[in-house]
Amino acid sequence: MASCHFSIVAFATLTTYSLALRCYQGYGNGNGNAALIHKQHCNVSSNYCVKATAIGVTVYACDADESIRNKCQSIGNQCVNKSKDGVTGTLCCCNSNLCNAAAILRPHIPIGMTAVVVTLLFL
Repeated sequence: MASCHFSIVAFATLTTYSLALRCYQGYGNGNGNAALIHKQHCNVSSNYCVKATAIGVTVYACDADESIRNKCQSIGNQCVNKSKDGVTGTLCCCNSNLCNAAAILRPHIPIGMTAVVVTLLFL
């Protein structure tokens, strides 16, 4: 009986994980050169992959932060440009696997940088 319960839990976990959106996560310079990028399964609550560029940095992520998720829900599957206090940036949201394309894959970094770039310009 315990074996059956374990199998059901394992199946449910793997199914949820495999259905999660996959996005590139990390950062690079604004010229498209990815410094620290990796592919990641997002939380099941994530609906968008994000690519935000400002002040010479491009950040790739899932929409894990609520403010980013709300912004992506409002703009949909597209990119928007915005200027604030003399700084211009672009926020792109998309909702298919690995749609926030990155060039080079490297080790993991924290997603806090995404929130900083998006907050500076879009919130």
